[in-house]
Amino acid sequence: MGTTQSVISRLEEGGGARNRIDKLARLATALNRHLGVSFPDKVPAKLKDAVQVA
Repeated sequence: MGTTQSVISRLEEGGGARNRIDKLARLATALNRHLGVSFPDKVPAKLKDAVQVA
């Protein structure tokens, strides 16, 4: 993925607003996955806030 262990740790922990879209896109590519971004009307109950990674 071309990044540091501390960035990977933040991604694994949810990282909140510190996770930038470009880092998440690189992670998705490294995992052969797609990145989806949505703007729901309400924050799902399982999330602490709107910027937490689901």
